[in-house]
Amino acid sequence: DKKSATAAHDPVAAQPVKPTVFDCLFGSTWDETSTFPGVNAAPVVRKVHSLALTLSLPDTSAEQAGGSGGAAAGSGVAGSAGAEAGKADAAGGGSCSFADALSHCVCKQSDTRAWCVERSKYRHAKQRKQLREAPNALWLHAAELPASVMQGWEEKHATPWLPPKFYLVMPAAAASAAAAPTAEGAPTAEGAAPPPEAAPPPEAARPADATDADGGASDAAAEAAATTADADAGTDADTRQAREGGTEGVAEAGENPPPHTATPRACLSRPEDSEGVEVATYSLRGLICFSQSELAHADEGSGHLILFFRLPCKDGDSAEAAQRVHIDPIPCAEHFGEEGQWFMWNDFVLTPVTEEQVLPLHSTWKRPCVVLYTRSDLSERLDTLPLQPRETVSVAASLSYDFSLEEPRQPSTELSFQPLAASELPLRAGQLVAIDAEFVAVSKEVTRSSARGKTIVVKPARLSLARVSCIRGDGPLAGAPFIDSYIQQAEPVVDYLTRFSGLHPGDLDLSVSRHHITTMKAAYVKLRQLVDAGCVFVGHGLKKDFEMINVVIPRSQIVDTVDLFYLPGARRISLRFLAWHLLGMQMDNRVQGTHDSIEDARTALELYKKYLELRAESAVEQMIEQLYDIGRETHWEVPE
Repeated sequence: DKKSATAAHDPVAAQPVKPTVFDCLFGSTWDETSTFPGVNAAPVVRKVHSLALTLSLPDTSAEQAGGSGGAAAGSGVAGSAGAEAGKADAAGGGSCSFADALSHCVCKQSDTRAWCVERSKYRHAKQRKQLREAPNALWLHAAELPASVMQGWEEKHATPWLPPKFYLVMPAAAASAAAAPTAEGAPTAEGAAPPPEAAPPPEAARPADATDADGGASDAAAEAAATTADADAGTDADTRQAREGGTEGVAEAGENPPPHTATPRACLSRPEDSEGVEVATYSLRGLICFSQSELAHADEGSGHLILFFRLPCKDGDSAEAAQRVHIDPIPCAEHFGEEGQWFMWNDFVLTPVTEEQVLPLHSTWKRPCVVLYTRSDLSERLDTLPLQPRETVSVAASLSYDFSLEEPRQPSTELSFQPLAASELPLRAGQLVAIDAEFVAVSKEVTRSSARGKTIVVKPARLSLARVSCIRGDGPLAGAPFIDSYIQQAEPVVDYLTRFSGLHPGDLDLSVSRHHITTMKAAYVKLRQLVDAGCVFVGHGLKKDFEMINVVIPRSQIVDTVDLFYLPGARRISLRFLAWHLLGMQMDNRVQGTHDSIEDARTALELYKKYLELRAESAVEQMIEQLYDIGRETHWEVPE
């Protein structure tokens, strides 16, 4: 057939897609069943894969008032204005618990328009989305819930709306369906298009005729009658069953019932009768809340996010796990409780908190945005998780020449560097690489004057990586650059910071620049290849550079010359002063009042070699003291 022929010519397409770590942790599979009232047609069933779930309220009348714009489970799409208004009114009395909202979302029915193959036209459809299997972690979006939901429940029941633990009851029929092989193929991503053979033409491109040749008028009448009958049903039967504790759902109105009627549900207490069902226990693991700013100068709706997270007492054998990923094991704190310790990350402040401080919510200063629940048996279920913390990205070089450390196939300009030759690859662990980076400003700092006339920085300037240079640290070509990338900016540059970066307008413009222009992604991938290979980075002030680049490099792979020649408690010494005193050289770019990343990286490399010579002679401490003495005498200025 067509699929097998395509797979035969494309071996990559024939290979099954391996699940990622995110799929193993947050992935969930749903049954999406569409039935057409008034049409004698088989239900259209497909599997949908989702990584997140949007919490919404179980209010059928509001959903019907909102029409087809209602929120879909796992899609993260908000309902219409009518639906949200109805849900807010329903929640005002505090009658909707967390279990009600989650039960509604794991088995949800909605009205929509879908393509009917039997009638070859778009028709009104009843769509049902049901969770197939309890996921390892539930990533819940709660920002769309009205604030009255939490406050109404807490005022009425004197208990937090957000439970520290809940139970997800999965019917045996759904669990067996998830485990059994099906003929439906691989799950479709949430919101993705249907398979090509089932894809309908765009609805806007089809004429909206009142009648069709095959009796469209009778179809329209049957559809209207079926829709009216469904509306007269009045309530969401599945939601009532979930609230009352039943495990059996009610078949949909119309001629075509769903494949199975058992529905999953959430409850706050463990069900006594668990025969024929699977009960998964979930515990609160993390919470992201929005705190609205109340400052007078703040914009309306501005604020910041607060993270609450629970560090478990023990998720498994930390020593064994640390050995597998080649890191030091983290000792378990003795004061942690049985369920672990909660922490609050509020802006730059990290504070231990109690569970009683985490659970209460507030519509202004603690409005929930994202809630994370994990299964209690998560450690046992993830024993075979395909974690590869040392997985390299060198394979990216074979996908694009922009990612390769070798010379480009057709360089657009004369290169200011000599790329690595095939004889220099692969890179070896411990190989020295001198590095320096330059930045430009993509937004200016925002300031205001205080009552005393002082200038207060409300928002600092935002910098972006603009140039990165890497130099060989050893070998026959030691001191020769092999990376000198000028990075094309995705945002307009408001200040090139020429005095500090050495960059001028036009240097980052692909149409006029005489330099080698590349993308931010290509620069990151190249740096990642050096990190994975175990290269040791040598530079001056690397801590700040790596923070601005937003890349994490092990300390064992960093040699910062600003720390090599430093006396604790004293000032840091500039690169130009170190080069003048230790190497007896004047840095040309500093004399001209600008910077050059290649010269800065090469100078840092020479300083490191000088340090190694002094260390071999046991003269490092003596030289550092001499450095500070001369610096005080010259006021840290380099003689011309």
